[in-house]
Amino acid sequence: YDMARVSKETEKLLICCEAEGLSKITDQMIELHVAPENEYKNYELTNAVSRKNYGEFVKIMQEFAVKNTDVLSVLSMLASHFKTLYEIRVSKGSDKEIATNLGLKEFAVKKSREQAMKFSKEELLGYYQRLYKAIADVKCGEVTPASALKTITAGIFFENL
Repeated sequence: YDMARVSKETEKLLICCEAEGLSKITDQMIELHVAPENEYKNYELTNAVSRKNYGEFVKIMQEFAVKNTDVLSVLSMLASHFKTLYEIRVSKGSDKEIATNLGLKEFAVKKSREQAMKFSKEELLGYYQRLYKAIADVKCGEVTPASALKTITAGIFFENL
């Protein structure tokens, strides 16, 4: 579906093989180091936000729509990701310590820390709070999922937090 991702993940796995002295990629390595498709797309979505790249954001959202991914699920994934980025951004300690404390893989913490550093603490908390409110508004019947998504998109790209 996305050959660029296949290429990146394969390169990452080959580096892991070399570091571990292995001659081939194993199922266990894939399970340990390759994020599921939605997690990866969520990571890309957050990168689009950090770069204020509206076009890339819309493209990824359209990919979710093509797969019939529920808008509320996407908003929930994004909120969870911003919450995790905030927690990593404000946490002290090594990637390994943070991974243990948050129940994440060390590699995920390393990549998330890189991503979190593209935002201020206030931005991360602000994005999480906006997403959380949008989700709550949908669940309380105050707005539709599509309206919540439009509000979030406008807030991210066209308003200051």
